[in-house]
Amino acid sequence: MLAQTHQKLDGHFKELSRERISLGYPVYAFEHGLEADHVEGVRKTLTSDFARTGRLNQDHWLLWTVVAAEIGYAYDGDEYWHSFQSDIPQKITLGDRENHPGLVPYLRSSI
Repeated sequence: MLAQTHQKLDGHFKELSRERISLGYPVYAFEHGLEADHVEGVRKTLTSDFARTGRLNQDHWLLWTVVAAEIGYAYDGDEYWHSFQSDIPQKITLGDRENHPGLVPYLRSSI
């Protein structure tokens, strides 16, 4: 399920990028086009995968980005990381985001 959704999102975001590149318009993670129940299923599966392995799977970087964007879309004020941590129940130390550098290069260069 995660691999298929990642592939679908990758194609979707690349298509949006191609459509907008000549205009200089960005593509935002919240433009994923997935139904809310699909995003929730992805979140639960990612969380389960993290609980089982104890690590963030780099193959799922785009899925984590979409889930984080959805959490961010709903947060209030300056408490994003508290919202993120409550929506991802497994223990991810978020106090120092530099502890998770493995996803950063993918977020910067993939689309």
